[in-house]
Amino acid sequence: MTAFLTILSLALSTVGAAYLAITNPKRRRAFRQESLESRPYLWLSRVAVLGPGLLFLALGNWAVMVLWAGGITVIGWGIAATSPDHLQQFWAWSAERRGELRTRLSETRSKIFSGSRKIAKRLSGSEREITHLKSRIVELETRISELEGQEAPRISIAASGGKS
Repeated sequence: MTAFLTILSLALSTVGAAYLAITNPKRRRAFRQESLESRPYLWLSRVAVLGPGLLFLALGNWAVMVLWAGGITVIGWGIAATSPDHLQQFWAWSAERRGELRTRLSETRSKIFSGSRKIAKRLSGSEREITHLKSRIVELETRISELEGQEAPRISIAASGGKS
């Protein structure tokens, strides 16, 4: 669970840090890029970067906190070492991957739903068949009890032609 929380929190913080690096006005001027008109996700990205660490501190999950802090430090230096052009290319690449993933997930979801519908139809057919077979068993058991109540027919030797 610790590894899963660490990876999940690092992914969230990486997205936030990359967004902050791409939209940072001072960084954009240093790389001779035009400044952006607005930064709509500024607070959300700050929460994404720092939120996991604050949450782990509040929960007292020290192992994940230390792993997250070390990981986000390394990731932050990696982001700082790349140019905004590379980050924008990475952002576009990750957007394409997310689109492909959404497509695959929707295809998988539709396959699962169609398969579950087929199984449900089979099960409902099976229930009808089981109900029919149960009624048939009751009929046969009733017939058997009727036959057991009757006397067995006697076969005489004369009726068989005298041959034994």
